[in-house]
Formats: sequence, C-alpha cells, structure tokens
Amino acid sequence: MRCVYPYCPTGAITHLETPVIGRPYEKNAIKWKRIRQVVQYAALALFLGLMASTLLGNLLPLGVNLFSRFNPLQAVTSMIGGRELIFNFWPALLTVGVTLIFGRVWCAWWCPLGALLELFGFKGRRLKWQGMRYWKYVLLFTVVVMAIFGSLAFLYFEPITILVRGLTSIFKPALEYISLEDKEAFVFPSINWLTMFIPLGVVLLLNVVEKRFWCRYLCPLGALIGLGSKFSWIKRRVDQFSCVQCGDCADICPMGAISPNNDYKSDPAECIMCMDCAVPCPKTAITFEKEQISALWDYEYDPGRREALATLGASAVAVGLLTTDVGKVKAAKKNVLSPPGLNMMTS
Repeated sequence: MRCVYPYCPTGAITHLETPVIGRPYEKNAIKWKRIRQVVQYAALALFLGLMASTLLGNLLPLGVNLFSRFNPLQAVTSMIGGRELIFNFWPALLTVGVTLIFGRVWCAWWCPLGALLELFGFKGRRLKWQGMRYWKYVLLFTVVVMAIFGSLAFLYFEPITILVRGLTSIFKPALEYISLEDKEAFVFPSINWLTMFIPLGVVLLLNVVEKRFWCRYLCPLGALIGLGSKFSWIKRRVDQFSCVQCGDCADICPMGAISPNNDYKSDPAECIMCMDCAVPCPKTAITFEKEQISALWDYEYDPGRREALATLGASAVAVGLLTTDVGKVKAAKKNVLSPPGLNMMTS
C-alpha cells in the first residue's frame, strides 16, 4: 500500500517527498549550493585567466598574485620572515573577517586548488583512521616557526604556491613551444624545472583516495583558517529533533567532516560551508545559522588545546619579532629566494 501521508510522525520513513512545510528550506539549500558553485568556479576561471595573462606577458592591473594577497598564511609568514609590514597584503584582512563571520568558506568558495579537487574523488570517509587531520596543524606550526627564523621554504607546501608552480611548470614550456615558428628550436625544460609539478601532481593523486584529501589532512592554510572558523558567527547546525540519522549528509560531505558518531555534527574547523549536506537531508534538519561566538572543542578530531595554543602562541611571538633580527634575517634577506609570487608582494 502506498503511504498517502507526506511525513511520517515517528521518523520511521525517511525518504518520502519533502513535506510542504519543508520545501522552502529545501529550495533555499539548493539555491545557496548553486551560488557557491558559481562563485567557486568563477574564482577558478579568474585564477586561470590571470595565470594565462601572466605567462603570455600581458600585464594586467590584477596579477596572479591577487590570490596570494587574500592568503592570510602567506601574509603572516612573509611579514614575519621579512621583518616588515607588507601593505599589499591588506586583502588578507578581508579573508580573516569573512572567516570570523562565515567560517572556513575560503576552501569551498574561493580557493582555486580546492575547486580543482572538487571535480573528482570519493565523497564521505573511506579511511577509518581520522588522526591524519592533525598533520595539517603540524605543518602549520612548522611553517610559522620556520618563518620566525627567516625561512619561507615551507611555503612551498601552501596551496596557492603549489598551484602556481605546478601550472607554470607545464604551461610555460607549452606556450613557448606554440609561439615558436621553428619548432625544432624548442629547448625542452630541465628535470629540475619539471620537478615543480611534483607537489601538485601528488595533491591531485591523493584526491583519488578521498575527495579533498589535501584539504582534510595536509593543507596548512586550511588549518589556519580552520582555527579561525572555531570562532565563526555562522555555523552548521543539525536539528536533533528532526534528524533521523539516515547518514545522507555524511555520505555526500566532500570533507568527510560529518561524524556519524556525534549525532552527525561537524567540526567548524573541518566544515568548509559548501552547503552540499543540506540538499539531500530528507527532514531539512540541516541549517547554517548564527550562534554565539565561541570556540568549540568537543569534536572527534579537534587539535589538542596544546597544539592549537602552541600554534597561536608561536604566531603571536612571531608578530612580536617583526622588529627584531633573529637569525640576521635583514642582512640575508636580499639573497633569499621566496616562493613564486612572494617577491611581487612588496612591489
């Protein structure tokens, strides 16, 4: 017999058509997911366009370093490492402000590498052990500490740098080859040049294991923004009175951030506010709402308070060292090579 009721009062039937009372919430969820996708891929198109114009030598008012200027990790470590304020990094303050309001939206709305990783891979969780999520905090802490002593070498493991170097290693030689009339005059790039693609290649391959493997377990920028997202004003919320724990949201989450063992809640530091989980929810139990601004530390893979405080403390000490010359950074700064894009920040 076909059930004529649009909603089961006991929650025993979970996948009937959304009840009339819930349809506005369903449409709203779909709308915001579509908006996010438009913004995300528009940002990727902008990045690729700026990249192409730079490689072709067409200088535009906006350079490919636009995305670096919005990057708080590059901003902080570059100023710490160089012992000076770099005012061209002022857009990074906008990223900080947006993070404190909306959470870790950088990864799902703006990051061009994140947009590429969104295109393929398995959603949900495939790896049972989630302790690897701590690794990105270890890498973040290492980047900050190294910057204190004047080294920006670990910024080669930062997403914008990885993408710029990886695409440059492939497309620059390709464009040079296309522009040559005498193809036989083309000189193949050296092995050292091609090795710049290795980090990007590894990140793309890891995405086959789990979607956004890089974002979940390794990205130091994601770790930094995630810590800020702990204090965000708007967070993902699950109405426990409506949720029937069907698991659809956990299956579709591109970050594997939704915990079936914790009433399908998600850590604000791991949730990238992609809105994907709200669309399939049969009871429209998932919303993104304003909450009291406070840090939440009761999730399964939270960094320990010691690790979080150590990272924040190291950052604070590093900012205090801006006027000092630990490691004789100022004297050696002219001879130090920075990751691509960083040397343009002070121009």
